[in-house]
Amino acid sequence: MTTTELHSMSQPKKRYRGKALNWRSLTAFIVTWAFAVAMVTGTVLYVIPKGRVAFWTDWELIGLDKGAWGNIHIIFGAIFIVSGVIHLYFNWKPFKKYLAERAAGHIHVRREVVIASIGTILVMGAAIANVPPVSWVFDLNETVKQSWVTSPDLEPPYGHAEESSLRSLTKRTDIDLDKALFQLAADGFIVNGPRDSLLKIARRNDTTPLELYRRIKKFKVKPKILPAGAYTAEAVEQQFEGKGI
Repeated sequence: MTTTELHSMSQPKKRYRGKALNWRSLTAFIVTWAFAVAMVTGTVLYVIPKGRVAFWTDWELIGLDKGAWGNIHIIFGAIFIVSGVIHLYFNWKPFKKYLAERAAGHIHVRREVVIASIGTILVMGAAIANVPPVSWVFDLNETVKQSWVTSPDLEPPYGHAEESSLRSLTKRTDIDLDKALFQLAADGFIVNGPRDSLLKIARRNDTTPLELYRRIKKFKVKPKILPAGAYTAEAVEQQFEGKGI
């Protein structure tokens, strides 16, 4: 063993302790990231197809459907609000000191503050009244969302049709249920029965509600007209299923 090695062994070892967590900085970073994520998800939600088309075609972006994008936007919007309040709490003393100093020196409202405040009120009013130029943003949103519908087939026969049971769907669209079930089985799709929803069948078979409907809509039959007062439980379900009632 060399002299250098003996000397290094005789020296006391230094202990390195991690610095205490800076909650103020952590909160600032959370606010920043939450804002960034909410900005991205908000942009995606602005341009994606309308719900009835997105769910009918099983629309996805980087593996996430409309519902997932909406959930991410909501949760990070909430995180942004909560962390913003905490950030204000951590910086309350300097903020209060600033206000006190401004008050002691006779607050002079800068014209930038006035302009920004008036602008905010005007934009809010224009959004409520749906007038230009704010309404142009809404018009663009409608145009972009509608641009996804390149064919009438991309529209469902009615709202939230993918959530209806196969029995209800076929009745509401005047399709022969037995032939529809036979066709789906013949095409290799796994169906658990007529009460299986189109969405569940699609997810189970790695396809879309749109594709399933394309395969069965050819079995149209003449609609049955029920006499007044002859509605059954199935007829009521057929009429109101998927409408939130």
